Amino acid sequence: MRKITSSPWGLVQSQDDLGEGVSFVSTASHGGYYVPAEKVAEMPIQLRSMPVFSGQCEWYEEDQDWCIVALAFPHLYKKEERGQVIWAAIKTVHSASDMNRKHFNNKKNYWYKVECWLRDNEKGRELQCIAARWKNENGDLYTLLFTSSHIPESLKPIFGLGPGCPLEKGQWFIRAERISDGVKKHFITKTYPFGPFSEFDQDLILKEVEI
Repeated sequence: MRKITSSPWGLVQSQDDLGEGVSFVSTASHGGYYVPAEKVAEMPIQLRSMPVFSGQCEWYEEDQDWCIVALAFPHLYKKEERGQVIWAAIKTVHSASDMNRKHFNNKKNYWYKVECWLRDNEKGRELQCIAARWKNENGDLYTLLFTSSHIPESLKPIFGLGPGCPLEKGQWFIRAERISDGVKKHFITKTYPFGPFSEFDQDLILKEVEI
């Protein structure tokens, strides 16, 4: 696997190789997937025709475009994480399509075309079944929406805190969403929650914050 030194978001600080030339890179400000041209050519037309945010067809940024890589090459992810990745990717597609629907009709909404591929294509339906099975098995867990090593200034009055009061070292303020129904909650955690977590995990959750 070749070492990647630059990206559309600046100099590469870290590189995680998935295989077959596909890598996830991080920079000081952003990150995303690098997919070599020959792998892009292997994608279903509905996926490879997506106009990517970077403007470069080999680069898929980490906020939305990453899901194209996940749906095109799910086999590159470890078996134990594949269901979650596919579930998150499909969720991202629907969210992006809903957002674009406010500004474009379906003919110009490229994310809607991906939704149609998920619905009408055999491979797309197979991915939806994998995602549904993972959601059903993990519905009581939460996934991250927002994390901060500081309590946001706008929320400090809730805690009776003044400006500049950080959390203790290692603690995190997080906003999370329940997998089964999308219920959102806020927590202060003792450590950073890697992956889905339970709100009853006493080794992780310090307190729930009512907002």
